[in-house]
Formats: sequence, structure tokens, C-alpha cells
Amino acid sequence: MQITSEGIKIGHPDIVADTIAANIIAKILDEEKKVGMEINTMPHCGLEVFLGKGFCIVGGEVSTRIYVNIEKNLRQTVLSLGYNDAACRTGKT
Repeated sequence: MQITSEGIKIGHPDIVADTIAANIIAKILDEEKKVGMEINTMPHCGLEVFLGKGFCIVGGEVSTRIYVNIEKNLRQTVLSLGYNDAACRTGKT
């Protein structure tokens, strides 16, 4: 068996995408706890984040009892990683 590893630096798209997905799931779990999350009401979350130059797509499957503003959470995450407001611009004019 061959064992390999990959080293990536902070700011790499994989780290940014994983951080966005993790923060969205963390927000869902935080909000679920507020309404009394139990084993039979735990949310189901399977998220993928796709990044490109000037766009971000969040896709997947989420089953939860609460609402999370994904766009707002995504923007907060990107800004917290050190990107500026220009990285969070919308396609709206």
C-alpha cells in the first residue's frame, strides 16, 4: 500500500470551502440546540462548497427545523478569513 499526503496553505480554495461548510453546519447545530435538539430531531447535513474566481456555490442536502441565512454566513466566513469586502460582492447592481 502506498501512503501519500498533500500539504496546502491557508487561503487554498479547499481550506476556504471546508471552512464555509463547517461554519454553516455549526450555525445549523447552534440554532437547533436553541429549539431543543434531541437524537430523533438531529439535522441531516451534507454540504459541498464549490469555489471559483468571483463565485461560490453551496450545494447539498440539509434537513433541519430551523432557517440559516447561508449567504450571510458565507460572507461572514470569507471576511473572517481575511478577504476584503470586494471578495464578498454580490452579482446585484
